[in-house]
Amino acid sequence: MTTDERCADEGPRLATPQDAAAFDFPFAPYAIQLDFMQRLFETIEHGAMGVFESPTGTGKSLSLLCGALTWLRQHEQRLQQLRLPDDPADAEDKSEEDKSEEPEWVRAYARRERQRKREDAASARETAQKRYDAWVARVRRREAAAQRAVRPVKRRRTDAAQNDSGSGSDSDLLVADYRSDAAASDDSSGSEDSDVEPDEPHGTQIVFASRTHSQLQQLMGELKRTAHAHGLRALTLAGRTQL
Repeated sequence: MTTDERCADEGPRLATPQDAAAFDFPFAPYAIQLDFMQRLFETIEHGAMGVFESPTGTGKSLSLLCGALTWLRQHEQRLQQLRLPDDPADAEDKSEEDKSEEPEWVRAYARRERQRKREDAASARETAQKRYDAWVARVRRREAAAQRAVRPVKRRRTDAAQNDSGSGSDSDLLVADYRSDAAASDDSSGSEDSDVEPDEPHGTQIVFASRTHSQLQQLMGELKRTAHAHGLRALTLAGRTQL
């Protein structure tokens, strides 16, 4: 698919923001930062490839985040507009409908069917997103419970090593398996596929790649300083040395 075909499917082109407020930049940017965000926004919108360079200390990470995530937010809003019942994308269908010699009641039925299909599709996307979010929440609760169960074991082993009493065995230092109320309620929910990962809803994703894991951690720290962190799902994937 060419860039022009992609834009035709996604609606009109997005206008490049002209000020820092539109990018949700956390403070007054330098001119080089604003220019960086604007050129990045335009590059992504046009589906092009870009090479950007900026001196050390000019806030490249923050500019990269705000520029890319501002485009993502506006792009999702554009797609939402295209899914409305009075979608302008139906202009061609309506034009063909006006030329049709079918009775009015047939054309009215066709219009209702198009609207129903759009509403059903939107409802299905919303349901899939809720199901996926619920699964993520369950997994995170179980991971937190597992981490809380491991901490006492490590602490008691450390205390025993410091005392160096030489008595007892490692089994005396272990605690019973811990299961949180949240994890228990998840297991007793009666759902046979509660542990089965549902299909992740399709959506536009932005991937930040870096040579070192520490740079990705720094990027996540910068993200938390911005308004983009709210309502955004982000995940840090480590290299083999961190796994």
